[in-house]
Amino acid sequence: MIISKNKPILLLSILLIFTMACSCSLIDRITGLVRPKDAIDGTVPLVVLEEPAEEEATPVELGEEFRSEEGGFAFRVIPEYQVVDFLGIVSMESPQADPESGPAIFFIGGINEQDMTLDDLYQQELAEFDTDTLTLGEVQDVRIDRKPARQVALSGKAEDGTPITGRLLVVAVSPTQYVTMFAYAPQEQWDDLVPTIDTVAQSLTFFTPMALSFEIEEPEPPLEEVNVGEALLRQWATGAIASSIYTEDGDPWYYPEQATGAPDSFNCDSEGTAWSPEGQGTEEWLEVYFQTPVVTKEINIHQVYTPGAIVSVRVIDKDWVYYPVYSAQPQMSDECPQVLSIPVSGIDVEVIGVEIYFDQTKDPDFWVEVDAVELVGYAAGSTGTQGK
Repeated sequence: MIISKNKPILLLSILLIFTMACSCSLIDRITGLVRPKDAIDGTVPLVVLEEPAEEEATPVELGEEFRSEEGGFAFRVIPEYQVVDFLGIVSMESPQADPESGPAIFFIGGINEQDMTLDDLYQQELAEFDTDTLTLGEVQDVRIDRKPARQVALSGKAEDGTPITGRLLVVAVSPTQYVTMFAYAPQEQWDDLVPTIDTVAQSLTFFTPMALSFEIEEPEPPLEEVNVGEALLRQWATGAIASSIYTEDGDPWYYPEQATGAPDSFNCDSEGTAWSPEGQGTEEWLEVYFQTPVVTKEINIHQVYTPGAIVSVRVIDKDWVYYPVYSAQPQMSDECPQVLSIPVSGIDVEVIGVEIYFDQTKDPDFWVEVDAVELVGYAAGSTGTQGK
């Protein structure tokens, strides 16, 4: 069974293993801030093999491959072990594992801030352990996925006094990329687990890790706080009338109803999918109506072809009273298509329609087209929010 990114608290159990005096470097690596470590003082004798030891093939069968994209490594899972991945730190635990004594395996992978040799990485990892209470065994230089690696046997006691045996494996994937594997188990179980741990180590493969990002995306603030019992409603016009209609070959392709519904004109062109008046050099108007009356907070007018001729906008309440909400001088816009967004405040009546006035007399190139009009507001008594 594989569980991904849902149990990161188990990773903290590594701090309890062997009563190690763990520094802050694990946490620092997660945030990309690796602090320098003091080298081992040399009091613990280490035996380094000049040639990689030949490892005998084992009959151990592993399960499916698990990839840690943030860590830059993959390995085959021990059947029935549970796997948790958190930003390149992966734990694989036996279903019967004790949080302090295992059996469990931890993998950590990432990028170094500066070039490091295998010896540099190995000394850095050892510096995280309390060598006064931990016994180091034989050191071996090996190859994992054809990359130089070094492993060392460890023994000591868990915080509850349980004798534990383990192994630390450090892999120099490149001068700037590292992967470590730390396995441990109760001493009486270790010998039986060694073939399985060897097979897991030999199954390791490496690739470029995914870049970590710790930017938290802030949610966009709402337009305005919704009163109790009210919900923000966004709706497109369902009806329309206009001062004139452009016809082509006698057919009214640009009738006012083309300004109802959601936008369907996406180019700065005359495509017959928007309302347009009969001709140029005139003053025109368009009225659109909506299904649900709302207290208006915003109006969005989708213009195509030659936007910028809107000089006046008024909202219409249920008693057909008109309230001005916008006025401007006509000016051809370089942005096309264009959405004119008009915030509305101070008008507390329920609105059913919007009136738009156009002045095409100030520029001979004006020939307005309106594709859609959106009304945004609060519908008293509604219980849900509708989107586009």
